Amino acid sequence: MSSGSAAVCVFDSDDGDGAKNRNISELISTLRTAYRTKDFDRVEEILVSREAKLKREMQDMKKENGFLYEQGEELKRLVVLEKAAQDAAQVGERKAVERYEKLLEEVKRGGGRDDDKRVILELKKKCCVLECAKMKAESEVELWKRRFKELGIRVSKLEEDTAMLMDLQSAGAIVDIIDSDDDHAPGGILCREGNKDLIDKVQQLFLVVKMLINLLAHQGRMKLRT
Repeated sequence: MSSGSAAVCVFDSDDGDGAKNRNISELISTLRTAYRTKDFDRVEEILVSREAKLKREMQDMKKENGFLYEQGEELKRLVVLEKAAQDAAQVGERKAVERYEKLLEEVKRGGGRDDDKRVILELKKKCCVLECAKMKAESEVELWKRRFKELGIRVSKLEEDTAMLMDLQSAGAIVDIIDSDDDHAPGGILCREGNKDLIDKVQQLFLVVKMLINLLAHQGRMKLRT
């Protein structure tokens, strides 16, 4: 009988879908009785290799998660600074407008020639200040747009990786391999509870980052309008 037929025979002997609900270690134990030792060792070698690969990917995700967390904290700090700067700019603009209106009133009242020259110079200075502020605001908006784009790419990539690991976890592909003849095989890898906590934290981080992106984008648009 071929090895494939032997595996079918062993699985068919289970009650209902029992075989489908087994983890990798239990299935390997079943294969040990159905296949030759050489076949069993080969299957175990493949699964251990896959598990090691998943562990590396999980470590990379943890590093990426830490990086995004730091980025999120930095964005929070920048939001506070941006809000303070925006408030100060609005106060300065209101004062400039009030000064501008006052100077216009002086011109309308028909002051002397020297006064007219002084008013014109003041208006030119105010126009230069406002123009510089506008250019600075536009430059800051472009900078934020680039940062949003880069951060959006990282978030999308991390979302894809998280979705893949969640699918693997749901399928039972992420388990501990306890029964191994390899003394160097990794043990206790990819704990389900650890994965769940990491995934929950990553998803919470996604919400915070997206909220910050939307907030900063809105502030950038408001600054351009003013």
